[in-house]
Amino acid sequence: MHKYEQKFCSELNKWLNHYGKEIIGDSCPIEVKISTETKPINFKSGFRPQQLPTLLQAKNEVYSYKISDMDRMPKPYDIAFYCKAPSLIAIMWIRKGNKQFYFIEPEAIEDLKALGQKSLDEKTAMVIAKYVCKLK
Repeated sequence: MHKYEQKFCSELNKWLNHYGKEIIGDSCPIEVKISTETKPINFKSGFRPQQLPTLLQAKNEVYSYKISDMDRMPKPYDIAFYCKAPSLIAIMWIRKGNKQFYFIEPEAIEDLKALGQKSLDEKTAMVIAKYVCKLK
């Protein structure tokens, strides 16, 4: 699953460089999630405990994050800082020929969890998505 997420991140990064500013705006922390075929994304196993709260904090308050110097990969800068910036979850279901993905606000996921939902399927993603987009 990891290689599919890496590929989606690369393709999404290219997409953001072309269309991100006109759709999302100036800055936005984004968490990427993928699933294969039609499998739903389980909220408990699909999200780490800090991910949704961090996205919500970046959107509603001030959030800064020190990027580790321990990583062997070159890093673009030292600290990411957001102050009431939009935050999104980019979700794609990986299957042959699919280019569609969904930008969903973290509040929408929290709302589903509050209603007792345990996972997110693509039909629900389509309904709650802030933006429905396609990779080129």
